[in-house]
Amino acid sequence: MHKYYMIAAFVVSAGIVTPAYTQDFYMPPPSTVDSSVISLSRENLRHQRETDACLRVNRSRADDSENAAVPEDVMAQVESTSMAVLQPEYNRRAATDGKVRAKQWLNASARSVGLEMGRLPPEYLRRLQSQGRASADAWYMAQARSASERQFASTR
Repeated sequence: MHKYYMIAAFVVSAGIVTPAYTQDFYMPPPSTVDSSVISLSRENLRHQRETDACLRVNRSRADDSENAAVPEDVMAQVESTSMAVLQPEYNRRAATDGKVRAKQWLNASARSVGLEMGRLPPEYLRRLQSQGRASADAWYMAQARSASERQFASTR
């Protein structure tokens, strides 16, 4: 066990991996070392680093002010507009399939509409600057209604 600690300490101090990755670094006893095991460990570490880097980039994108471009009152109207389209189908499914399945459908549909609407703030911002708030809000509401109707039609 002491040998493995020394290897891990060397690897961290040499800058090969950061302390967060030492738990994934495994070196089998010398009698069973196979080059495929070592390359697999390296591949796992590389993949983990790339995944962590992607998560950091996506988190920073989610924190951008771009997502805050749409005012809160417009977002509340978008939610009520989307729910107005999805609510009748939810009620029908609750009556036929039960509330649990209907709730699952509603959550999945709302998530899908939300993902689609989440891609629109840059265009909303462009329209806001070029056409004014009333026009940008009307366009955004029309997009919300359209996305909800498409979701409704696709799951029917």
